[in-house]
Amino acid sequence: MTFARHQMTMRATVTRNQTTASDAWNQPGAPSYAPIDSNPVPCRVWSISRRQTEDADKAITIEELRLAFPLTGDIAEGDRLTTITDRRGNALFSEPLEVGPLQRRPTHHEARLERIT
Repeated sequence: MTFARHQMTMRATVTRNQTTASDAWNQPGAPSYAPIDSNPVPCRVWSISRRQTEDADKAITIEELRLAFPLTGDIAEGDRLTTITDRRGNALFSEPLEVGPLQRRPTHHEARLERIT
């Protein structure tokens, strides 16, 4: 799928873990996410698949989301997208989404997203 800049009709607010300290057992400290830039990154988010799984007393919906953003976008694996809006600022995704492994394409980057609940 080739993405031109005009197809990236959404804007993502990106936060990154700022914690660099470790505890007494040399384990990473509690994550502390902070915005990395005041300008949202142009992007496009879409759903690959959605399925519902039911157990005896619970039902969950599993949705696989993908993200495309420009090669110049400052998004890394492990970052969180706190909000994704359209160009007018209307929230499309308001729950945090964690960025998975990045795939470089000739015209853009793609990544898998996970909902953080």
